[in-house]
Amino acid sequence: FDISLVEDAFLKRAFMGLSRKERRWIQRTAGPALKAYNSATILNRDPSTVRIRCPLLSRDDTCLLYKVRPINCRTYGVPTSFEGASHVCPRSRFKQGVSYQSLRLGPLHKRLYELSVAIGGLEAGARRWPIGEVVLDLDGLIERFL
Repeated sequence: FDISLVEDAFLKRAFMGLSRKERRWIQRTAGPALKAYNSATILNRDPSTVRIRCPLLSRDDTCLLYKVRPINCRTYGVPTSFEGASHVCPRSRFKQGVSYQSLRLGPLHKRLYELSVAIGGLEAGARRWPIGEVVLDLDGLIERFL
């Protein structure tokens, strides 16, 4: 999945506070995640519909950056809607054909966009960053603001 620039900044800051062992684990798993993300986009597939293991997960599937996890993770398993389309993760055991209240992601994404543009300018603020790229390009955040 991809994240906003402001989420990128929070993740990188928290990432640097992890132990060296945890950082190396994340970076080792980020390569395959980024490759799978890029393959999906090359094939014009929505990366959010492809099962890609998040590189922020430890060996026991706990998030190593839980306190600063992106909005995608915070809403995982919750029925959502975005630009008129609803989404329910098939693994969350909601029944197909049944109507559920959903979280509207539009206002959340709009605010993340506004914050991203405020800190990085229009070009960097409008871009979405693959999570694998975020942890593999630690110097990139600083370069984006120079």
